[in-house]
Amino acid sequence: MKKRISLIILLSMVTLMKAQWNSQINVEALDAQFLLADKGILPIQQEGEMYFLDVNKNKKLFPKGFDIAYPFFKSGALVKLDGKYGIIDRYGKFLIQPTYKTFELAPFPEECHIVIFEDLAFDLKTGTASNNYLKNEEPSLPKLQIFKGENGKYGIKNKEKVQIAPAYDDIIAINPKFILVVEKEKIGIIDLLGNVLVDPIFEKAYYSEKYPHYIYPITALKKGRQWHYFEDGKKIQESRFACIRFDISLPNAMGVFRKKKRFKLLFKNGATSRKSYDFIAKNGLVAQRKNKIYLLKSNGEEHLYHHSY
Repeated sequence: MKKRISLIILLSMVTLMKAQWNSQINVEALDAQFLLADKGILPIQQEGEMYFLDVNKNKKLFPKGFDIAYPFFKSGALVKLDGKYGIIDRYGKFLIQPTYKTFELAPFPEECHIVIFEDLAFDLKTGTASNNYLKNEEPSLPKLQIFKGENGKYGIKNKEKVQIAPAYDDIIAINPKFILVVEKEKIGIIDLLGNVLVDPIFEKAYYSEKYPHYIYPITALKKGRQWHYFEDGKKIQESRFACIRFDISLPNAMGVFRKKKRFKLLFKNGATSRKSYDFIAKNGLVAQRKNKIYLLKSNGEEHLYHHSY
C-alpha cells in the first residue's frame, strides 16, 4: 500500500471541489441538465430576470421572465418564480404550478431530466408526472478485477478467468481499453491483452475514478516536470499543467487543473480556459466565480448565465 501511495496522487472532485449552490442556483443540477438538454433554447438573464432564448431565431421563446430558469428538455423546463419551483412548457404555461420550495434531480446522470419535488416526480422529456419514482438500476461493476498472484505480482482477472498473468509490481487502475501498471517503481500503460502501449518510465499519475480502480479515458503521467496526457492509452498532449480531474464532458476538454487556489480547464490542443473559477462542476459545463455563474464553451470562452446582486 505504501508503494502505491508513493507512486500515485489521486485527487477526487469530492475533496477538491465540494458541491455547492450559489445563493440561488443549484450549480450541479444546472451542469447535469445542460449536458443533455436542448441546446437550441438557452436560459439568459436580463435586468434581473431570466428568460429563454431561441438560439436559432435569436429572440425570446416567450416574454415571461423567472427568478431562475434551468435548461429545456423536449416537454418542459424547471423554473423558479416568487421563490417557488415549478415546470413550464415551451409556451411558458405552467405544467406544474410553482408551489415547491425545493427540488432534486434523479440520482443517475442519464435521468437528469426527471425532477423530483416533495411528493411528485416530473419527466421533462415526456411531460409526465408521477407520485412514484422508479429509478433505473445502477450500472453493474466492471468484469475486470485486479488480483495478486502467489508470486506476489499483480494481474487481471475477467470474472474468475486470468486475463493478464500476475507480472507487475502493481496495477493502479483499469479502463475498458487500457491498464495503468507499475514496474520497478515506474508507471506505464498496457492494453487488455498485456501489450505495452506506453513504456513504464513515468513517476506519477493523475486520473479520475468511475468505480474503485476503474477510470475515465484520459490520464496524466509525469516525467520530470512535464505532464504527458493519454487518451485510451494513446498520447494526445504534453503540458506543464497537472490536471486533477478528467470526468469532463465538455467537448475538446482534457481536464481541470488548479492554479493559485482557483480552477481552469485544459483543452486537447494545449489551450486553457481564458478565466479561472472558484468552482467547476462535474461535467465541466458550468462554473462559478464569486457571485456569477457561467456556462463554459469548448473554445475556452464563457457565457454569463446568472449574476446574483
